[in-house]
Amino acid sequence: MIRALTLWAALLLPDLATAQNLPALYDVARVASNDVLNVRSDSHARGGIVGELASDARGVEVIRTENDWGLVNVTGMSGWVSMRYLERQPEQDGYSPQPPLWCYGTEPFWSIDLLPGGISFSAPELSNVNLMSMSISPTNRYSGTYAFAGVTNVGMSFGTVHHAVCSDGMSDREYGLAVDFVYRHPMGMIHFTGCCSLAKN
Repeated sequence: MIRALTLWAALLLPDLATAQNLPALYDVARVASNDVLNVRSDSHARGGIVGELASDARGVEVIRTENDWGLVNVTGMSGWVSMRYLERQPEQDGYSPQPPLWCYGTEPFWSIDLLPGGISFSAPELSNVNLMSMSISPTNRYSGTYAFAGVTNVGMSFGTVHHAVCSDGMSDREYGLAVDFVYRHPMGMIHFTGCCSLAKN
């Protein structure tokens, strides 16, 4: 029985790894300096053009792939670019994304920046309490989930980021990371949910 489970896990992990190595940041490559990389409405060359990336664009977030095309976000919407013109930036395994990350949500509008030096949280409809310190650690390399925590002057706030198809509810963008954040406010514990990006919008 144990041997069978070990074999099952060995067979499953490569598929899980393939499914979870995105989102990740890429740079545009092999595009002439006087040209642009078209972003299309569908994952093929016949798709209508909905945007463009400069020939020297860097830090382009690829959310997922389909038919050798990558889904990216431009001008308030998602579109597809040919992966042959993108090169993955180094040191990104895609399993446990590391800061910097930018996360957003609505009802009420809020944002949280997970930065190497600390957490920055904003919710215009609330009186903000700055997060004074931060710790971040992966909970499971293969699950793609990690936890973060910060201390305010009224106690501990904490959250998790995980791989999921996510919509910000305000645009036609798609995100590959979702966030749950429990914020300790003087009024009590407030639960926020939203989407995260590897690239600042």
